[in-house]
Amino acid sequence: MDDDTTVKAVKRLLAHIDNKTTDYAPSVMRMPIARYFDFSIAAAERERIFLQSPFVAARSSELPHPGDFVTTEYIGTPLLMVRQADMSVSAFINVCRHRGGRIEFEKSGNRRQFICNYHGWCYGQDGSLRGISFPAGYPDVNRADNALPSLPVDERFGCIWVVPTPGDELNMKTYLGEFDEGVEASGIGAAVLLRERQWELSMNWKLVMDGFLDTQHVGFLHPQSVGPLFHANIHLLDTVGKNTRLVVARRSIDGVRGADVDAVELRRHIGCNYTVYPATIIVVVPYHYELWTISPHPTDVGKTHVVVRFLAKEGPISEADIHARDENWSKLLDALSAEDWPMAQSIQDSLPRGLLAETLYGRNDLPAQAYYNQIQRDLDASSG
Repeated sequence: MDDDTTVKAVKRLLAHIDNKTTDYAPSVMRMPIARYFDFSIAAAERERIFLQSPFVAARSSELPHPGDFVTTEYIGTPLLMVRQADMSVSAFINVCRHRGGRIEFEKSGNRRQFICNYHGWCYGQDGSLRGISFPAGYPDVNRADNALPSLPVDERFGCIWVVPTPGDELNMKTYLGEFDEGVEASGIGAAVLLRERQWELSMNWKLVMDGFLDTQHVGFLHPQSVGPLFHANIHLLDTVGKNTRLVVARRSIDGVRGADVDAVELRRHIGCNYTVYPATIIVVVPYHYELWTISPHPTDVGKTHVVVRFLAKEGPISEADIHARDENWSKLLDALSAEDWPMAQSIQDSLPRGLLAETLYGRNDLPAQAYYNQIQRDLDASSG
């Protein structure tokens, strides 16, 4: 957030703490359990929302030179990102136009051209079809019409954002609207990647998302890990388009009451989560950043893929800040493995048995209500 927004946010948070309030939804929301476990709903979420929206496919630093490439897979779609000669980035579906074989199997590297191992069809760095083995056998195949399928891609905040379905040009500044300036001001674009972890979880993706949308649980589920750091059930929610910004209060915020401190100091007493719709979360907290990507399994409603990238600002840093940053990483992993995901797994195991017809999101669950209502609006709009 910029300086003015930070100052206003701290004042709003302190008022909530004093009044024992938070940003509220108008009423309680009831979520039918079918939205967690119905295969047709899951398929619609994948096809109509996730595969039509941007996510972080890589960090820009992974492609420092022309010809550098990175591959990944997102909800069953194999992707290839390539740094071009003009230092732009192109993204393609990593599938040969001949028989559908994977073009590039390596995770990363540098190539002048990409050759399919099956029959030797050759593609340039720009995705164009450069060569067909035994061309006399394909007299009617137009090379210009058989390039690798190109995908919308943009570079912003030191990240390569991709929409995994061919379509219109992607502009992340436009996609984020007013939030773009706040994310830029956070400094994440200049941050360096320190650690990365990936998980395959046996639970519906919404149960993972709930952990980023719920501010009530920190004092109960995390009494010894991250719970003591934050005020539970105190938050601000702002929305721009389909994207949201959730701001929470660290307990240290109580020490700035009436103090003459600038926005830089105030940022040390809050946490800020930007949810880039549908499920990329940019976490801005003191000492580090987190970049989360949550995606449903391509076929199994009860599985989720999770990636977290742990970043920090480059440059001189005190020993105390290094210790705090490392401690934050350890606490994060401990909270996930021992608290968040065991609880989510218990929900995954219980709800399909018909023990409940619905789950409840209270007025103080505004972040979750706003998010899931947007998901439902998109499903309703795309089915009409």
